[in-house]
Amino acid sequence: MTDFSRDVCYLMPEMITKSLILAAGPGTGARRLNSATPEPVVQRIVHADAAPGTRPFKVLVLDAPLGGTVAMQVVQCLATDGAFAISVASTDPRPIAKYSRWVKRFYRLPAGRDQTATLHRLKSILRSERFDILLPVGVDEIAFLANHMDDELRSLTRIPDQPSAKAFEIANSKSLLSAFMEEHGIEHPRTVRFDAQDPSMPERLAGLALPVITKPTWGGGGSGIRVFESREPLCAHLAEHSAPGNPLVAQEFVGDHDVGVAVYCRAGEILYMTMQRVTSSAPQTFRPSKAIHFFESAKLTELVARLMKALAWNGIAQVDLRVDSATGDAHVLEINPRYWGSVLGSQRMGVNFPAIACRMAVGLLLPEAGYRHGRYITAMGYVQQLWRFSRGQPAAERISFGESACSEIVRDPLPRVWEALRRVFPWAR
Repeated sequence: MTDFSRDVCYLMPEMITKSLILAAGPGTGARRLNSATPEPVVQRIVHADAAPGTRPFKVLVLDAPLGGTVAMQVVQCLATDGAFAISVASTDPRPIAKYSRWVKRFYRLPAGRDQTATLHRLKSILRSERFDILLPVGVDEIAFLANHMDDELRSLTRIPDQPSAKAFEIANSKSLLSAFMEEHGIEHPRTVRFDAQDPSMPERLAGLALPVITKPTWGGGGSGIRVFESREPLCAHLAEHSAPGNPLVAQEFVGDHDVGVAVYCRAGEILYMTMQRVTSSAPQTFRPSKAIHFFESAKLTELVARLMKALAWNGIAQVDLRVDSATGDAHVLEINPRYWGSVLGSQRMGVNFPAIACRMAVGLLLPEAGYRHGRYITAMGYVQQLWRFSRGQPAAERISFGESACSEIVRDPLPRVWEALRRVFPWAR
């Protein structure tokens, strides 16, 4: 890539925050963002995957300890874009994403509580390898960068849009988010954070309408969630299992089905989104669903837009809702301020969130907003569907191979092979 091209692509984020104008001719698929306010205008942006003789932008994906399949999906999403050369860094010596065919190189970060050593190693990698973009995947990685962001780190690479420290703290805590939504008039189930030392706790719990679910204040993936139909076992469970560092919250269990809304925002404005509902539940209650259907709802979009606006959110997130089919009433349950387990499904529908984040970071052309409606099923869900069908068991709906994640496995099989090995053999963990 020429020096001129590199300089043009390294546009300062401030120049494209409020008035990003992508100067392209008709039919390029570029879009205009928030251009009402007259601010510096970008006159030319290099389209890296179309410009002959230019090298891809180097992306370092920051994976979680005991890296799961989400980072693998992020890598696969970036690979479909064509503008990026992908590497992975993690404190886990053998994360699943490491074995993707799309990963050029893996970097081991020091493990343990000494974040100073981790930061030093990360900066050394960025300095020597000249990565254009550093992309955190999980909650811990996003928080790590937020806590250690300094001028040196900013000078070494570009980091895609991230929420403010305050907004991230609120979104990552179910109790803080509930209080925030109460303050801003955003529909949500009544929620109580359990505190054994609070003398008003029995009265507050009695004010919740049954059934009630309990879940940890911090965490995701459906882990630790229980449903209670009566108060005596509810109170006993809260008293026994509420850890001091991660107390349980009790929340009214409203509605009859789940909806997830994935967004990419700037200054609280939703620029890209997809909306999905569950069509096939996972075997364990509250675990991520195996089959989803992408659809649109103006009412749900308006609810999520109010929440993102109130938080002045930047970057990606997935908002979990609970909806009542009979009344159409919707309530916000929680926010996942990280990449999520169905990000490949969103990419299938036309919204490649990891690629959009990286393109925004370096000023590349962006796709039009909007997404297709359709179905998506995980590879395991598809196999289970075939098994049920072969045994003559009826299914609510039959989803085709082309609508499944199996095609990604065919193109990139090793991560799933390694995932299976990690589940069986301790040496692979």
